Amino acid sequence: MTISVCELQTITEHFNSDPKCSYSLPARAYIKPDFLDIEREAIFYNSWQYVCHVERLRHSGDYIAIDIQGRPIVAVRDQAGVLRAFYNVCRHRGHELVKDQGNIKIFVCPYHAWATT
Repeated sequence: MTISVCELQTITEHFNSDPKCSYSLPARAYIKPDFLDIEREAIFYNSWQYVCHVERLRHSGDYIAIDIQGRPIVAVRDQAGVLRAFYNVCRHRGHELVKDQGNIKIFVCPYHAWATT
């Protein structure tokens, strides 16, 4: 199932930058999976997404593993105190690196046993 150009045009034809004059999206935009795919590509994958409050990653080594729109992400405070985020998978085979949240000194791939700080 795909969304036609005509269908996308009907959604945008009533758009107005003034919220008082604009219409909300039609119901189909909330239930058709193709609309979610478009939103993922246009919005979620191209903009910052909330992970957690900064206090959950207060100390060096604190991390949290989350899923953002089907993409596994890990956010961590590194040894220098900088917040970082990257895909929570091994580059070689896509194996999950960490689960949930905690504190870690070194990331070790459970499959290959390579390690990185």
